[in-house]
Amino acid sequence: MNTRMNVVVTVALVAMFLTSCAGLYITYTGFTVDGLAYSILDETEMVKVSRIDEMVDPDGAVSVPGTVLYGEINYTVVGIESVAFYDCVLLTRLFLPENLTEIGNGAFAGCDNLTVIYCSAIVPPLIGENTFDEETYQSAILYVPYPSIYAESEGWKNFEHIEVIQ
Repeated sequence: MNTRMNVVVTVALVAMFLTSCAGLYITYTGFTVDGLAYSILDETEMVKVSRIDEMVDPDGAVSVPGTVLYGEINYTVVGIESVAFYDCVLLTRLFLPENLTEIGNGAFAGCDNLTVIYCSAIVPPLIGENTFDEETYQSAILYVPYPSIYAESEGWKNFEHIEVIQ
């Protein structure tokens, strides 16, 4: 009887452990196209850039597309995840699409050579804490459709040089 009780208790403990840890396992559903890795958002046709796998342009320019074709699905790029480009010192110019809605914390932290950013979004994307380094805020030129809107938007207003896209 004592052995049977130990088995029941052990099974119960294992079941509780597995149930409590179930949320710790994250399934990555994504793909890579042209040097950028994307994560698919909840089985939709929307993705976020999750990381840079390879610097494709030898001059250091990265263009985040508004849409990306993978398989037979044309995904809409709506965001950039936290630390996606972290410490990418080869990055010098960045082009962000019109439909971008958010950029995660520290997404471009450590990108010491980033000097020009073009953001085509009319509504400024929400940006997280320390999305860019202080040096980038001070020295990079941010080109946007409506500088006055960006100059009043949280995070974006930290840029000292905001100009209209020509």
